[in-house]
Amino acid sequence: MASSKTIVLISGANQGIGCGISEKLATETLLTMSIWDAVPSPKAEAAASSFSNLAIEALELDISSDSSISKAFATVEGKFGHLDVLINNAGISQRALPEGLTTRQRYAQIMDTNAISAACLPETFIPLLCKSPQPRIIFMSSELGSIGDTLNPASQY
Repeated sequence: MASSKTIVLISGANQGIGCGISEKLATETLLTMSIWDAVPSPKAEAAASSFSNLAIEALELDISSDSSISKAFATVEGKFGHLDVLINNAGISQRALPEGLTTRQRYAQIMDTNAISAACLPETFIPLLCKSPQPRIIFMSSELGSIGDTLNPASQY
């Protein structure tokens, strides 16, 4: 099912930069957007319903799970047939990790989410992006994902 709307998938849109991007796109009157809020379902539904002036749909997506990424791909492909913009924003900081992890486990989870998953998500969606007349991939980051800031004792992170 092809769509005339600009189809945008924003990973990590339930908070922070991703939520801000969603809010900005929702208030932009020149754009007709369908934003996929790619976060676990309860938060995604709440975020999607907060933007009543725009067609926003929640899509559960765990960027560190290949099966979740594949399921999201199949959903977008089946509903729209293409993807115009992928905003690769999801990330994790040490603050979000559970207590009791070893140093190796903490860094493995941070690297998996912030580096490996950030590569796997667009790689999977390239076939749908290729079906767009103007495909775009945007990579976002914040200081929370910085290993350098994490290791710096003077950093608030």
